[in-house]
Amino acid sequence: MAPKKEKKEYSMDIVETCENLYIYKQKTYEEISRLTGVPVVTIQRWSEKYEWRSQKLAQIKRRVNYRKNLYELRDQLLDAARMAANPQAIYALAGLQRIIESEEKMKPIEELPAEPEKALGLSEETLKKIREEVYGIREKNGDPAN
Repeated sequence: MAPKKEKKEYSMDIVETCENLYIYKQKTYEEISRLTGVPVVTIQRWSEKYEWRSQKLAQIKRRVNYRKNLYELRDQLLDAARMAANPQAIYALAGLQRIIESEEKMKPIEELPAEPEKALGLSEETLKKIREEVYGIREKNGDPAN
């Protein structure tokens, strides 16, 4: 008869690390095992015991809702920027777009336009109106002047 293998005990820090990797980082049991050195079987047992799968699904739903809310807010800010030529809405929209793009890893923030109002496709006439009405800047010979 083979000698009985002694069970190794792990600290709650290790259990929590494995849990976070599974729920929030979407790692597989095998990946978690490679990262932490904890056997896959042990990670599976913890997952069942602490109901990680339901927590992971809830986290995925929260992430989906978060993105949905970002897109809805972006649409509202875009409408406000188009309708009222509101510079605050324009800059809020540009900031929100940076968040969305970084979330989606579409583009690095460095590649985003430095002038968000132009990136929104606002006409030069609308930009002139914003500068005059909001900032009090009057243009002389096509150049903005105070």
